[in-house]
Amino acid sequence: MKTALFPKEHTFWLKGILAMMIVCSHLSYATDILAFSLLNKVGTTVVALFLFISGYGLMYSFMSSGTHFLSQMPQRIWNIFLPMLVATLVYFLWCYLDGKAIETSILSSLLYEGKTPLPNAWFIFVLLYNYILFGLLFRYCSSRSYAILGIGVGNLLFVLWAIAHTYERAWWACAFSLLTGMLYAYRGEIWFTMLRRKWITFCLCTIVMLCYAFRAHCEYLIIIAHCILPLLIVVWLRFFVLPTGKVLNFLSIYSYEIYLVHGIFISLLRGNTLFIASDYLYSILVISCSCIAAYLLQVSLKRLKI
Repeated sequence: MKTALFPKEHTFWLKGILAMMIVCSHLSYATDILAFSLLNKVGTTVVALFLFISGYGLMYSFMSSGTHFLSQMPQRIWNIFLPMLVATLVYFLWCYLDGKAIETSILSSLLYEGKTPLPNAWFIFVLLYNYILFGLLFRYCSSRSYAILGIGVGNLLFVLWAIAHTYERAWWACAFSLLTGMLYAYRGEIWFTMLRRKWITFCLCTIVMLCYAFRAHCEYLIIIAHCILPLLIVVWLRFFVLPTGKVLNFLSIYSYEIYLVHGIFISLLRGNTLFIASDYLYSILVISCSCIAAYLLQVSLKRLKI
């Protein structure tokens, strides 16, 4: 029954669409292409939806297999960390060859400034933090409710840390989206029944609009919006048929690696050694190189069986 609330095929196809939307939204900072600028307006919401999917997948998998799933958590965390480590090392090598400065105080810059060694990789660190929290709390807490509460507290502490150390807004704006995804998996029937009532959906939409309308006065309202928006989007998607095809299948399979490597090409295709002046050619090359590199990264690590 829970699968029907958020079908696996929805999460699969969504990953490919969201990965490409994130790439294009980041390209808006380096180009003057109108379509990318429009996508940038929803960039954080796209990441919030990505985190929601991750939270839903974590909770649903745990509820399906319990302790067996928890025993696999170290490997799951490693499968997130290792590709990021490889991509970071490749990026450092490329920066060295291109004559760009390489950050030497990596850990302190990450902890106290929110500067990631790999471009646009903050999402990966948020994901790793939540995976570690999930593995520890669901292993040692006496009940699921306490574990979920612990993840909520853990994310609250993370948000306070990020704000206190003036991290970029993206770090904390959608920090609770993964928790929302977990709650949807945990009590999805209740959520879905509630959201079928038009007045509840209307109230939630109103709250989201008010958060956006008054964020100039209190930017932290955006946290509330990014808790509610992914939930509304996922429920609405049940009434639509998502596109399919070989291209989208490829993007979905390699979505994580595409997210990892796209920042490398955004930075270095307009570097000291190579500088692509044309916005359109630059964008095509960033997207193409990201897809090829994502494929090579995933396939290579699988064959090495690290």
